[in-house]
Amino acid sequence: MESMALFGGFLFLMFIIMLFVLFQQYQQNIQFKEIQDRLREMRRIEALEQEAAALRREKAVLLEPLNTLEAEIFAQKRNELAPEELMAIDDIRGKVKERTDSLKKMGQWMGPPFDLEWPELFEHLPIIKQLYTAAEFVDRPVTPELNKSL
Repeated sequence: MESMALFGGFLFLMFIIMLFVLFQQYQQNIQFKEIQDRLREMRRIEALEQEAAALRREKAVLLEPLNTLEAEIFAQKRNELAPEELMAIDDIRGKVKERTDSLKKMGQWMGPPFDLEWPELFEHLPIIKQLYTAAEFVDRPVTPELNKSL
Protein backbone atom coordinates (compact mmCIF):
# COMPACT_ATOMS: atom_id res chain seq x y z
CA MET A 1 0.00 0.00 0.00
CA GLU A 2 2.84 2.28 0.79
CA SER A 3 4.34 1.65 -2.65
CA MET A 4 0.97 2.56 -4.17
CA ALA A 5 0.93 5.91 -2.31
CA LEU A 6 4.54 6.51 -3.30
CA PHE A 7 3.69 5.73 -6.94
CA GLY A 8 0.61 8.03 -6.77
CA GLY A 9 2.74 10.80 -5.25
CA PHE A 10 5.30 10.30 -7.99
CA LEU A 11 2.60 10.56 -10.69
CA PHE A 12 1.12 13.64 -9.02
CA LEU A 13 4.58 15.25 -8.89
CA MET A 14 5.17 14.41 -12.57
CA PHE A 15 1.74 15.88 -13.42
CA ILE A 16 2.62 19.12 -11.58
CA ILE A 17 6.01 19.30 -13.33
CA MET A 18 4.35 18.68 -16.70
CA LEU A 19 1.78 21.44 -16.03
CA PHE A 20 4.61 23.79 -15.04
CA VAL A 21 6.56 22.99 -18.24
CA LEU A 22 3.44 23.45 -20.40
CA PHE A 23 2.67 26.77 -18.73
CA GLN A 24 6.28 27.94 -19.29
CA GLN A 25 6.08 26.85 -22.94
CA TYR A 26 2.80 28.74 -23.36
CA GLN A 27 4.34 31.91 -21.91
CA GLN A 28 7.40 31.59 -24.13
CA ASN A 29 5.19 31.21 -27.19
CA ILE A 30 3.29 34.39 -26.27
CA GLN A 31 6.55 36.29 -25.71
CA PHE A 32 7.96 34.95 -28.98
CA LYS A 33 4.85 36.15 -30.84
CA GLU A 34 5.14 39.60 -29.23
CA ILE A 35 8.79 39.80 -30.24
CA GLN A 36 7.93 38.78 -33.80
CA ASP A 37 5.21 41.44 -33.93
CA ARG A 38 7.60 44.12 -32.68
CA LEU A 39 10.26 43.06 -35.19
CA ARG A 40 7.71 43.08 -38.00
CA GLU A 41 6.66 46.61 -37.02
CA MET A 42 10.30 47.72 -36.81
CA ARG A 43 10.98 46.29 -40.28
CA ARG A 44 7.93 48.08 -41.66
CA ILE A 45 9.06 51.38 -40.16
CA GLU A 46 12.61 50.81 -41.41
CA ALA A 47 11.32 50.09 -44.91
CA LEU A 48 9.26 53.32 -44.82
CA GLU A 49 12.29 55.29 -43.67
CA GLN A 50 14.44 53.76 -46.41
CA GLU A 51 11.82 54.57 -49.02
CA ALA A 52 11.55 58.13 -47.68
CA ALA A 53 15.35 58.51 -47.78
CA ALA A 54 15.34 57.25 -51.37
CA LEU A 55 12.68 59.83 -52.30
CA ARG A 56 14.74 62.57 -50.66
CA ARG A 57 17.82 61.46 -52.61
CA GLU A 58 15.77 61.47 -55.82
CA LYS A 59 14.66 65.03 -55.07
CA ALA A 60 18.27 66.08 -54.55
CA VAL A 61 19.29 64.44 -57.84
CA LEU A 62 16.40 66.16 -59.60
CA LEU A 63 17.49 69.56 -58.29
CA GLU A 64 21.13 69.14 -59.32
CA PRO A 65 20.54 70.21 -62.96
CA LEU A 66 18.80 73.34 -61.69
CA ASN A 67 21.75 74.19 -59.46
CA THR A 68 24.05 73.69 -62.43
CA LEU A 69 21.80 75.83 -64.62
CA GLU A 70 21.77 78.57 -61.98
CA ALA A 71 25.58 78.62 -61.91
CA GLU A 72 25.73 78.56 -65.72
CA ILE A 73 23.30 81.47 -66.06
CA PHE A 74 25.24 83.46 -63.47
CA ALA A 75 28.57 82.78 -65.19
CA GLN A 76 27.21 83.67 -68.65
CA LYS A 77 25.14 86.60 -67.35
CA ARG A 78 22.16 85.53 -69.44
CA ASN A 79 18.84 87.38 -69.31
CA GLU A 80 16.46 84.64 -70.40
CA LEU A 81 15.84 80.92 -70.33
CA ALA A 82 15.68 78.79 -73.45
CA PRO A 83 12.39 76.99 -74.17
CA GLU A 84 14.06 73.63 -73.42
CA GLU A 85 15.17 74.97 -70.05
CA LEU A 86 11.66 76.17 -69.28
CA MET A 87 10.30 72.73 -70.16
CA ALA A 88 13.00 71.07 -68.05
CA ILE A 89 12.10 73.27 -65.08
CA ASP A 90 8.42 72.38 -65.49
CA ASP A 91 9.31 68.69 -65.69
CA ILE A 92 11.51 68.87 -62.60
CA ARG A 93 8.82 70.80 -60.74
CA GLY A 94 6.29 68.05 -61.48
CA LYS A 95 8.67 65.31 -60.37
CA VAL A 96 9.60 67.15 -57.18
CA LYS A 97 5.92 67.62 -56.36
CA GLU A 98 5.33 63.89 -56.93
CA ARG A 99 8.14 63.02 -54.49
CA THR A 100 6.80 65.53 -51.97
CA ASP A 101 3.28 64.12 -52.24
CA SER A 102 4.65 60.58 -51.82
CA LEU A 103 6.49 61.60 -48.66
CA LYS A 104 3.34 63.18 -47.28
CA LYS A 105 1.20 60.12 -48.10
CA MET A 106 3.74 57.86 -46.39
CA GLY A 107 3.67 60.04 -43.28
CA GLN A 108 7.42 60.67 -43.63
CA TRP A 109 7.16 64.40 -44.36
CA MET A 110 9.25 66.31 -41.82
CA GLY A 111 8.66 69.81 -43.13
CA PRO A 112 11.16 72.66 -43.10
CA PRO A 113 14.12 72.71 -42.75
CA PHE A 114 14.42 68.99 -43.57
CA ASP A 115 11.83 68.70 -46.34
CA LEU A 116 11.00 71.61 -48.59
CA GLU A 117 8.16 71.94 -51.05
CA TRP A 118 8.69 73.25 -54.58
CA PRO A 119 8.12 76.97 -53.82
CA GLU A 120 10.60 76.79 -50.94
CA LEU A 121 13.15 74.95 -53.09
CA PHE A 122 12.62 77.45 -55.90
CA GLU A 123 13.45 80.29 -53.48
CA HIS A 124 16.99 78.87 -53.27
CA LEU A 125 17.42 79.47 -57.00
CA PRO A 126 16.81 83.25 -57.27
CA ILE A 127 18.19 83.77 -60.79
CA ILE A 128 16.20 80.89 -62.28
CA LYS A 129 13.11 81.95 -60.37
CA GLN A 130 13.37 85.50 -61.69
CA LEU A 131 13.94 84.40 -65.29
CA TYR A 132 11.27 81.69 -65.08
CA THR A 133 8.71 84.13 -63.69
CA ALA A 134 9.60 86.68 -66.37
CA ALA A 135 9.31 84.05 -69.12
CA GLU A 136 6.00 82.84 -67.71
CA PHE A 137 4.71 86.42 -67.61
CA VAL A 138 5.83 87.11 -71.20
CA ASP A 139 4.38 83.84 -72.52
CA ARG A 140 1.02 84.42 -70.87
CA PRO A 141 -1.54 85.85 -73.31
CA VAL A 142 -2.71 89.31 -72.45
CA THR A 143 -6.43 89.48 -71.75
CA PRO A 144 -8.08 92.84 -72.28
CA GLU A 145 -9.57 94.41 -69.19
CA LEU A 146 -13.29 94.63 -69.16
CA ASN A 147 -14.74 98.06 -68.74
CA LYS A 148 -17.18 97.78 -65.92
CA SER A 149 -18.06 101.44 -65.85
CA LEU A 150 -21.31 101.98 -67.69
